[in-house]
Amino acid sequence: MITLSTLAKIPSWLQWLLHSFLIWLIITTADAIDFLYRIHIYGPYLKHADGTEVTLWERFEKHNINQKFGVVVLVVILLTECNYHYFFTRVRLRVFLLTTLGTGLFSWIFVQIIQQRWSISELIAPDNLLPVLCIAAYVFGYAILRNFISERIRQLQKQYEQSQTELSALKAQLHPHFFFNTLNMIYGTAMQEEAVRTAGNIAQLSGLLRYVLNEHAEEFTPVATEFTFLEDYIELQKSRIPSRSNIHIHTQLDYDQLSVRIAPLLLLPFVENAFMYGISIDRDCYIKLLVSVKNKQLIMDIENSLLPVHAIEKGHGTGIKNVKKRLSLLYPSHQLTIQKQKDFYKVQLALNLS
Repeated sequence: MITLSTLAKIPSWLQWLLHSFLIWLIITTADAIDFLYRIHIYGPYLKHADGTEVTLWERFEKHNINQKFGVVVLVVILLTECNYHYFFTRVRLRVFLLTTLGTGLFSWIFVQIIQQRWSISELIAPDNLLPVLCIAAYVFGYAILRNFISERIRQLQKQYEQSQTELSALKAQLHPHFFFNTLNMIYGTAMQEEAVRTAGNIAQLSGLLRYVLNEHAEEFTPVATEFTFLEDYIELQKSRIPSRSNIHIHTQLDYDQLSVRIAPLLLLPFVENAFMYGISIDRDCYIKLLVSVKNKQLIMDIENSLLPVHAIEKGHGTGIKNVKKRLSLLYPSHQLTIQKQKDFYKVQLALNLS
């Protein structure tokens, strides 16, 4: 079954052809119905010079071969699609209105040239301004309708992704009190045995699990809360890595304390992959992590060594794929760059928070 989401993924050139065919079919069918209706009411009202009746097929041939109606539709719809893709979605409204009028004007000039009766005096005649305005109105209305449909699709996708996230969170909440009680028991045992480091790690893990369970279903969370979670996660990862000269880990999280919110667990897959695929006990390796939030803009740079024994695509495909979907839904204007070379993996992310 073809859905709006499926149509939105059709290449632009194919959208242009489908749009052109639909408009050609609608206008041609309407003209044929009008022609047959007039014949039914008034009788043969169009005749050749020799007095013979003009048939429906001859009328079709005149419009599509002599007057090149199909070519006109292709050009006008091409201008309409270009105006939507390159102006409506990228510039201010006043610029789009000017390009819309320009599209109508250029389309009408093209029609006059095709019909070989174009001249400046004819173009500026009051009777010829109406077609220009009609074409411009269609171009404007098409852009508004297309944008409405796109926004509706994006909202439906966002709702679907959110429902899937909530379902995953519910599946993960299998008797959470049992896990927390068990962790607390192990923590108490570690303290009794004076294993302070182990007890600290258990406390950090308990906090991470609680955050995941509590915040995973929320759409946004304070940046300060998310930073605390990332810091605990990084410290827990560092605690399991031995202190050796071949391992270099540098992390820095900067936050200007403005009241902003972010989608929870958005950055975790990138950080997780850096530790998973960038650290080796036997080889020289490194992780460089910088996350800063200033003036409601988040910038993240993560670079890590990429060990030849790991196929990173196989290990992180699902996590990164899900993050990309969330970014496209929640932060459409974000900038994400991923570089994978033979010996390093780098991620750069920039997005505006609110």
